[in-house]
Amino acid sequence: MKKWILGVASVVGTGFLLIYVILHFGTSGTSKAYEEISTPVPQISAALLEGTPGQVDSKTFLGQVTVVSFFASWCGPCHMNHKMLFTLKNMGHTLIGINLRDRTPEAELWLLENGNPFKTVASDPQGQMAGAWGVKGIPQIFVVDKKGFIRFRHTGILTTDRIETVIDPLIRKLEAE
Repeated sequence: MKKWILGVASVVGTGFLLIYVILHFGTSGTSKAYEEISTPVPQISAALLEGTPGQVDSKTFLGQVTVVSFFASWCGPCHMNHKMLFTLKNMGHTLIGINLRDRTPEAELWLLENGNPFKTVASDPQGQMAGAWGVKGIPQIFVVDKKGFIRFRHTGILTTDRIETVIDPLIRKLEAE
């Protein structure tokens, strides 16, 4: 009897795992963690996290290629993604962080403890900026060109391979334009 229960539990568990993988990662060719796009940066602003005067708005992105990262201290995958942001920074890329639905003290402490790869960090406590940018989940990064157009979106945890084969070459291409 116990073997039968273990067998059924094993089959059911495997079935749930398979369903989770299909729903979470999609099937081949039906979804991607990233996409190239071309849409203007939304006309919305957010105050800087540090409490200093200033803001991040559409003018922030003019004249330089910028990686924009939406993140939160309470987001587990954001913790895993954080070191990959340092990889982009160490390659010489400019990063701007948008802290989403977080309290400033927690966000500041998290950046203090984990390091801050960002040139600037803005606060989006109500998610208005995230909504305007079309954030589908966090962590999510965007690459913005020198003219203020969003050219790339990546949802989920970055990998070294994705940075080296997709993101860095795209940024270098946009910088040369």
